[in-house]
Amino acid sequence: MMIKYFSLFILFSCLLFTLSFATNTLNNGIYKDIEIISLERSIDATQTSIVKQDVKLTIQNIGSSETKYFYLAFPKAFAQNVAHLIVTYQNNNLNIIKYAFQDEFNSESLFYQVELSSPLGSNQKVEISLNIALLNTIRPYPKEIKQDEHQKVVYEDNLYFYSPYRIRTQQTIVKLGTSIIESYSNTIKPAENRGTTINYGPYTNVAPFSQAELKVHYQNDKPWFVISSLDRIVEISHWGNLAIEEHYEIKHGGAKLVGAFSRYEYSKNPFQTSPASFRKITAVLPLTANEIYFRDRIGNISSSDIRVVGDHLEVDFLPRFPLFGGWSIRFYIGYNVPLSDYLTVAKNNPEKYRLRYNFGSPFDAPIEKLTLKVVIPEGANDLEFRVPFPIDEESREVVKTYLDISGRPVVVVKKNNVSPDQQNINFLVSYNFPASGIYFEPLLVIGSLFAFCVFVMFYVRLDLTIQKSEEQNEQDRDTLAAELTEEFIELFIKRDSYYSEVETAIANNDNVDKIITEVEKKRQEITDYIRNNIISELSKFNAKSLSYIGKIEKKETEKFEILRQLSGIKKRGGKDVEKTILELEDNYDNATDEIYDAVDVLRE
Repeated sequence: MMIKYFSLFILFSCLLFTLSFATNTLNNGIYKDIEIISLERSIDATQTSIVKQDVKLTIQNIGSSETKYFYLAFPKAFAQNVAHLIVTYQNNNLNIIKYAFQDEFNSESLFYQVELSSPLGSNQKVEISLNIALLNTIRPYPKEIKQDEHQKVVYEDNLYFYSPYRIRTQQTIVKLGTSIIESYSNTIKPAENRGTTINYGPYTNVAPFSQAELKVHYQNDKPWFVISSLDRIVEISHWGNLAIEEHYEIKHGGAKLVGAFSRYEYSKNPFQTSPASFRKITAVLPLTANEIYFRDRIGNISSSDIRVVGDHLEVDFLPRFPLFGGWSIRFYIGYNVPLSDYLTVAKNNPEKYRLRYNFGSPFDAPIEKLTLKVVIPEGANDLEFRVPFPIDEESREVVKTYLDISGRPVVVVKKNNVSPDQQNINFLVSYNFPASGIYFEPLLVIGSLFAFCVFVMFYVRLDLTIQKSEEQNEQDRDTLAAELTEEFIELFIKRDSYYSEVETAIANNDNVDKIITEVEKKRQEITDYIRNNIISELSKFNAKSLSYIGKIEKKETEKFEILRQLSGIKKRGGKDVEKTILELEDNYDNATDEIYDAVDVLRE
């Protein structure tokens, strides 16, 4: 029995091995009948945040049967940096399937399947072109620099074009945009420095999956402009407007600034004192863009410049401070464009709409994380999103804005590592929207206004008066009495100050009649106001302070009359007036004391 089970185990293991071997043989057989006759690779490393490769190759079918497919391979560590890949034949893009299969003999490779426009027969040749955009393949070295130092970077790649096919002959040109080259790989000949470029090859009979180091260390002060994240909102209004708002977090991805930042040195000449920094960022907007704004958390940033260049607008945005390595800022921009330039209606269905607009950012910079939200008018349905390259995630959500009832449908698309070439490609959003839907919001506004008017008509006819309690009325009366008493004290002090003028005139016997007349006029105005506006109001609810105010007013009248008598006696003079004058002065002082005593009681 044991022998039987052991025999079955051996048979099953052999079967698995046979299937595994057959699978690997098949995978290797997929690309064994193709050979690359010649390959020319041009690497543009003049920028910092992105590297572009243009590859022209001639392939030949060396097998006995025709083939429809051609395969590209990338090391897994390198494939994650591929932001954009286009394969063309006679200016026509070919269909690409990402990660077509796994090769167990080359488990560290990822494969792309390219479908040729027509089957390639035995011994036939065809020329195709590759356009590859790579991110994170250039790194600063050294990693930290001072403000006035130039930035040096390292570009690393495979000296050979990584391919599952044998390459008869290949050569590579690395464009650096500078002649300041610290070092470059030259162990495998030929390798030649030609000023701003380095030429490698030609190399012959390169085996499949060959690898060798290509490393260049050179100076590069180009702006290391990277968009860390972008949240882009495109809102459609069937009243004729397309509103775009974009929230950015950008960073300088180069060598980090070490030491203090001197704005004084920067202001002298940024290109000399801070060669590795940048401040101006330029956006390319449609020619019809209007109401452009540039803001951050603080508010509006007015440092921007707009100019017309050909069939578009170039807008220079200047953030509040320059960017050095490791620095980042957040801001958002927005603008409007006419909807008619980008929205079309299907000929066979007047309720079917299609919107075409740029997928990415108007800035020429790679995006690490992009979220695109397309807001469709309320009532739309049957939403469909299309773009001619793979995306990472697509979902739907609902957002409520002004005059919405159920909310507006939103297409949400997310993609990482977006190259500038992909940003200029249009996306397509199609949806159904009923013709009557455009009148929903105006009718909602009209209905709301009508309902409000009806409500007001009923409201003004309702008696909603609620009688106050006696306690609250008493509190209101006390508050009013206190306010009137305070006003009386202020007027009393003002009126009492006039007496000093009369006292001085009597003492000096100078223009007494004139001053008394002037003071009498001003005093009477205040007295009349107190009687008509304060005493009359306090009399309505019999305030406690009314008796004291009445006493003060009575004594004040007596006081002024005493002063008038005193001035007349002093003016007349004589031997027998001294006694009378003393009596009047005593009466004057007594009246003053009584008045101030009463005022002190009011203040309490």
